[in-house]
Amino acid sequence: DVVGPAMHEPRSVVITGASRGLGLASATHLYKLGWRVIGAMRSPDTGLERLRAATGAAADDPRLLGVRLDLDDPSSVIAAAKAIEKAIGAPDVLVHNAGIAAAGSVEDMPAEVWERLFRTNLFGPVQLTRELLPSMRAAGRGRIVVVSSQGGVRGIPSISAYSACKGALERWAEALAEEVAPFGLGVTILVSGTFKTDILTEQTVHYGDLNGPYATHYEGIDRTGGFMVRRANPPERFASALARVLDERAPFARYAVGLDARMLLFASRLLPGRLLHQVIRLAMGLPRHGALSGRTPACSRQPIIDNSPSQESKQQTAAPATDFPERIGVADARLPRSSSATHRNPGGLHMSLFDAFRFDGKRVLVVGGASGIGAAAAELALAAGAHVVVMDYAEVKLSGIKAIRLNLAEKASIDAAVSECGGPVHALLACAGVADGTPGIERINFIGHRHLIERMLDAGMLGRGAAIGFISSAAGLGWEANLKELQELLATPDFDGAVAWVKKHGKANYMAMKQAVCAYVASQAFSLLKRGIRINAICPGPTDTPLAQANKELWLAFGADFRAEAGIEASTPMEQAYPLLFLCSDAASAINGITLTTDVGYMSSGITGSFPNATMIAKVLTGRT
Repeated sequence: DVVGPAMHEPRSVVITGASRGLGLASATHLYKLGWRVIGAMRSPDTGLERLRAATGAAADDPRLLGVRLDLDDPSSVIAAAKAIEKAIGAPDVLVHNAGIAAAGSVEDMPAEVWERLFRTNLFGPVQLTRELLPSMRAAGRGRIVVVSSQGGVRGIPSISAYSACKGALERWAEALAEEVAPFGLGVTILVSGTFKTDILTEQTVHYGDLNGPYATHYEGIDRTGGFMVRRANPPERFASALARVLDERAPFARYAVGLDARMLLFASRLLPGRLLHQVIRLAMGLPRHGALSGRTPACSRQPIIDNSPSQESKQQTAAPATDFPERIGVADARLPRSSSATHRNPGGLHMSLFDAFRFDGKRVLVVGGASGIGAAAAELALAAGAHVVVMDYAEVKLSGIKAIRLNLAEKASIDAAVSECGGPVHALLACAGVADGTPGIERINFIGHRHLIERMLDAGMLGRGAAIGFISSAAGLGWEANLKELQELLATPDFDGAVAWVKKHGKANYMAMKQAVCAYVASQAFSLLKRGIRINAICPGPTDTPLAQANKELWLAFGADFRAEAGIEASTPMEQAYPLLFLCSDAASAINGITLTTDVGYMSSGITGSFPNATMIAKVLTGRT
């Protein structure tokens, strides 16, 4: 049944679990934005009192209705759906927010608790959707929003039943999106971080045996969970995020709400399963593998369980790179020269100290120089006196350079581009790269670069005094732990052999190829040095490039809390171009075979513990777990 007057108007939203927590905050926020809100809850009389107190709505306000709903009771779900349709017809938005949780290990959790969680968290939402879909299909519009959690992205220890429910809910939502899209309906998954609600604290029953074999687990989670709950964000932040996505027009969308949720999504896409396992273990304060063999630890402390770390990111807006001559002031003027202070370059010529940083009379090839760090590096090299050649698949807009079309995913295109370029090349900047999910990522991010370098070496285009500079990534750190496997890839004889190896081993991903870059740089340092050639790489932190903007929910969210506390923004492409070009200059003639981390100290601060929030991810990425 419905509490409150019925009225038919557009822009209606049904929110389950609207009497408290995220549901209450969301219903309140949307009401204030002008939506007609239908709060579906176990006790609508009590719930409406809370909503009216929060919104200031009158008892007869037609924009605020309450519907009785018990997701654990199929008959209640059917009755609620009928009441909703009688009051407003087909809803514009259905938000599945209600849910319950329970804590305890798989061994400690009773089977009936698993069943209750699945009835409330999965079967109930599925049934309510089924009941409302006919009217929503007939209307030809509508959106279904599923509120998930980090447990739906990755199984979280001690709340495995809750994680299983949320994981199943997400897979159902993905399938549902495909089914209803032809009827004009869409589905959105919101992966929620940690907010100040009671779903995993006071409202959650703990079934763990605190003196049993998992006592050490609960103790560690108690410490971590208590800390994260204290730092949790208010539900109003979630409500604002929900409001922003309700106008989504794509058939399917997934968003993370909260820095911790964004970081877990980032890690789940970036890290192999075994490393992600270590991330979860460290985050939750769990013992190492085998640490409890033959032991039965005991603990008497009552833990507080939470499913994720939390701290909402402050929005970071990177300052656009200004015109290069204005930034460094040397585009039209030579650097100061001294007749008494000289430096000898590898070719034996005397020059002033600062001349070693310049590229006068040199030829610089930038692969992937149409945008991002590559474009900034090409601009910087041009201003430093170089003759610049840019190879890229995209259109190159920088004037004063030679542009060559290149597709790193195709061997024939690489061979043609090398022939068109000719020699000599004094500095080769390997900047091209794409994100996970791009076909041919293994060729574009590494194999194609290697083939291009080998063709240039064979043709004698890279001579004594030349230098090669790669762009790696934080994803490439910790490559030493996988050196044996990476050496197999590096040992492949040619382009096709490397592609076949990657396919066989399932390594066509961003992290594997960035680790390959780091391993290649280190392994080639000595052999190239014997030919008078140096090779290095930079490992940038979050940088405001077009590629990063296309993946900003993951890439630019990385380290956002570190930058916010330090009072800085994500790097500009030019700020990363400086160290990259420096490594290829005569000023860096003693530097060879390294990957220089250019992340304004994020990894170092994490490793040393000076910024504790970065410690876990820094240790995992650098292989220090």
